[in-house]
Amino acid sequence: MAYTSKQSLGVIVLLFIIFYKPVLAKKNKILMAKMGGFSSHALFSLELAKTLSARGNEVWVVDSEETYKWHIKDQNLSEIQFVLFQSTIPYLEAKQIISRYVATQLGSSSANSVLQYQVESEDTELNRRLPDGRTRDIFHLASYDLDDMISNPEVMTKLKAVGFDMIVGDTVPLYQVTLSQLLKVPFINFGLLPMAPSQNDRFAYSPSNAAYVPERMSFLTDTMTFKERVKNTLLYWITSFFYYKYCLGPMDDILQKHNIRLDANFGQLMSEAQMWIFNSDFVVDFPRPINPHVKFVGGVMSGPASPLDEVRDFE
Repeated sequence: MAYTSKQSLGVIVLLFIIFYKPVLAKKNKILMAKMGGFSSHALFSLELAKTLSARGNEVWVVDSEETYKWHIKDQNLSEIQFVLFQSTIPYLEAKQIISRYVATQLGSSSANSVLQYQVESEDTELNRRLPDGRTRDIFHLASYDLDDMISNPEVMTKLKAVGFDMIVGDTVPLYQVTLSQLLKVPFINFGLLPMAPSQNDRFAYSPSNAAYVPERMSFLTDTMTFKERVKNTLLYWITSFFYYKYCLGPMDDILQKHNIRLDANFGQLMSEAQMWIFNSDFVVDFPRPINPHVKFVGGVMSGPASPLDEVRDFE
């Protein structure tokens, strides 16, 4: 069954109600973690914020001033409260870094997960130094914004004063993980991409058998030869290593810098999510076992079907 965008958003809200009935029986205070700039991730986060607000919840969004100015300010969102902070990475520069990454890596049919991490780390153009010694690469952008956010005493004081019931955030920037620790509020991870064994199954504690659950971008199916299973297993562990080193490693640095939960690393804190929701469906994904707190709600970025153009008889 294909979901429209509104149906998928409705499913997500319904899951919140089912799993958090004691909380959602009243007007809840929900924090949407920073939306991740200008991408489809940001667009969906904003739509989810609107939907939760329309259901009677008090919705707050924490985001950077430049993102708000470029993409949110002119929209009619008077029902949503915004808490803004100043980012030290200029918006246009961040946009350029992300656009280049998408064009050179994600846009390449020959790219794979390991190559994305390795090439981006070694890229000389993106490894130019900022005045304070920070590197310009896509894997550090989220950690820079997170650092700017939680280092702002005015922002954190305001967020703590609200008394949120829940935090919702994307599985790419992952701001909700650290905010959950600082605000002492449970959080939900939402993945706009299908579930990746080395990046999501691992931390959601979902079984991921390399014999029939192909790693993302492995170009394998759920039916593999012995050689393909070996390849899939190696790719899983190699990708897991690079994912933690380049994507979660900078977040570990932020935890240590601010003395946040020094008894655990970022991956362990990410596993504390109350729910994982993914923009996927078994219609387009391979069969796999998932835990009860993992839900698939495919089609969140799709909309109602448009009428076809008038059929013309071409001779």
